[in-house]
Amino acid sequence: MRYAPLAALQLRHPYHRDGRCTDFTLRLGPGTRRVLDGHRLILKERRDGFLLLAPVDGEGAPLIALGAESTLRFELYLRDEEFSRFSDLSELAGLAAPVYSNADAPAGGALTLSSRSASASETLISQAASAAETFVLSGRPRAGVQLADLTAGGDPAPSVVAYDPATRLVTLDTSALTAGDAFSLDYPTDPSHPSGAFAEVELAGESAAWLGESPALFTITFTPLKLRWVYYLVTDVESGDFTIVDTSGDDDALIFSDADRRDLGESPDADDPQAVALAEHYPELRRLRFTSDALLSCSATPRRNLELHLDGERLPFTLPNPPLANYASREVVVEQVPQRQESLFRVVKHLTASINANG
Repeated sequence: MRYAPLAALQLRHPYHRDGRCTDFTLRLGPGTRRVLDGHRLILKERRDGFLLLAPVDGEGAPLIALGAESTLRFELYLRDEEFSRFSDLSELAGLAAPVYSNADAPAGGALTLSSRSASASETLISQAASAAETFVLSGRPRAGVQLADLTAGGDPAPSVVAYDPATRLVTLDTSALTAGDAFSLDYPTDPSHPSGAFAEVELAGESAAWLGESPALFTITFTPLKLRWVYYLVTDVESGDFTIVDTSGDDDALIFSDADRRDLGESPDADDPQAVALAEHYPELRRLRFTSDALLSCSATPRRNLELHLDGERLPFTLPNPPLANYASREVVVEQVPQRQESLFRVVKHLTASINANG
């Protein structure tokens, strides 16, 4: 039997040197095995996604008619526990059941992130029509549900007046009804989501149009987390001008301005846990903090051209990059406005007796 590529899923992440995201494992979602078997499709898993093959005849047409109503569902599970340290996951915040779908790219392209939704409907009966009749819901609305999310139906339909999430007590104006009249009340509930899954993937509308010179390519591209870099210098050199210089010459070369350099001995920072810890460990030594002007996208490719200079002269070592494990978040004031500053930090020691760049 002859097979041809039908569709492919590629996971991408600029953090990785080759752009391929291999941080996930893929599992079949509900009903997908039935669709694969029913159309004799072959799923070839790859480290960064999968390739889907379909049986075709001598002219390249599907051997088994592909159903546009069929939906392929998959589940993504993290295999790299450090993924959240270098990825911007703000888009997923607040999504109870995140799902990437091809709703906006039916024949290939970037998948769209949304949240699966669910709702419930209850039939209630007015016992004593009034402007404030109360009912206790038997189901459990989604946490954070708003009054506008509760919808009453009927002819005439009562209006929702109030809702108490702690007791699930809903108050409705049923004054237009007669005692014994039934009506419906719809509300959002928590959608189902595979336990432990990072997100789901749905590809709908499979068709012969996916067969071509190349398969229909669907992509999910993750965004690197952007953070500032902070270096703490501990030294027994009591005087002199220390600077950090990026000698790469690249357009995105790091800049550590004098305005973002702080002498932690002369100007302690009680809101900086690292600065406080260094003051406790090295009270007699000079302590400086350097903060990058710009946010940097996390990258597995190291920067190899950062140098520490003293009075314009390069010291004989290259500054190591801050590790992902050295994450810090603290409040800073910029133009009198408090802001949350997220960073990766590194402690560097420069002692005249022995030079040891670490931390």
